[in-house]
Amino acid sequence: MTPDEARDIARLGGRAATGIAGLVEHTHHGITERVYRTVGRLTGGASRPIHVTHDLVARHTFFWVQRGLEAGAWAAQVIAARAMGGERSSRSGLDGVRAQLALGIVNGVTGDRLAADASTLAIPMSLRHEGRNVAPTAEGLRAAYGMGHERIVVFVHGLVETEHAWRFRSRQRWGEAGVSYASQLAADTDWVPLMVRYNSGAPIPANADAFADLLGEVVRCWPGPLREVVIVGHSMGGLVALRALAHGDTAWTRAVRAVITVGSPREGAPLERFAVVAEEVAESSGHGRWFGGLVGMRSDGIRNLRHPIDHPPLPDWVQEYAVLATLTPDSWHPAVPRVGDGLVPVPADPSEHTVVVTGLHHLDLLNHPSVYAQLRAWLDPE
Repeated sequence: MTPDEARDIARLGGRAATGIAGLVEHTHHGITERVYRTVGRLTGGASRPIHVTHDLVARHTFFWVQRGLEAGAWAAQVIAARAMGGERSSRSGLDGVRAQLALGIVNGVTGDRLAADASTLAIPMSLRHEGRNVAPTAEGLRAAYGMGHERIVVFVHGLVETEHAWRFRSRQRWGEAGVSYASQLAADTDWVPLMVRYNSGAPIPANADAFADLLGEVVRCWPGPLREVVIVGHSMGGLVALRALAHGDTAWTRAVRAVITVGSPREGAPLERFAVVAEEVAESSGHGRWFGGLVGMRSDGIRNLRHPIDHPPLPDWVQEYAVLATLTPDSWHPAVPRVGDGLVPVPADPSEHTVVVTGLHHLDLLNHPSVYAQLRAWLDPE
């Protein structure tokens, strides 16, 4: 692990500790205010001096608790950075798959703040191949993908995910670990898969701009002629792709033939709308303020999921497809599938290019034979 990574992990832990202390203080204040208001009414204001004294003592106590936690976090950063020096200083401790999965979750929840702090834990928009970043240059693309490939399919993961998410339950689905839509397409067709990783806690518009810049470089520097580009996005990834394509008539959008969204909340995510209401209700309750503060810590990327996707029309030459799922089987009442995959509902009036698969939840859409068959049908209609 590098000193910078150790320092930023310690900083993240310190921020979490001080955040929890702040929630405790906020809740304490909400509860005591209610109690003193009631006592004040009963005593005709005679309890006011006790109320003021209690507030001063409590604020003084919480102030020094916060400063103590901040000092502890600072000391942990210094100690961790020094401890990670020497021979290990140039090696990342975040290369393992499990560490990468954890990093995706951390970025989804708090990635906007990590980016604002210029933390080494903030994931940049990048291409990934065999566990490493790929430079979007002619040399980097040639080294990773070779020459002579004219069709590429770009996979964009969703919230709190990384490119490893596309291998979800691969052994259960395919009987072999590591199998994904990308590996299947590489084995079955002449499509070359490109995997994208990004900070899913950053605002969706910012990720869309970064994705557009990345694909612009890929198309410009691709080693050889590039005939077709198709983008496949899961959940938030589909929204990032749609917004990026709305850049209009550019060199890279001209190369895109289609975009396929998989489980993307185009009408907004009900869970995020519920979180907004829960935060407001909890904040109005003394006992529940800790919960409101906890819900309020979600990232800008999550908050962006509240509203239906708002983007200009796609270019005329880009075909838009969608895969959605419902937890219920076909035999259930036709109104029930509106619950969707547990996170994303099925629209009452889906487009003609929307396919609904039954009996799957939101994460199943990442890696399932039924979805792969549909992707193949859209990628190679003949």
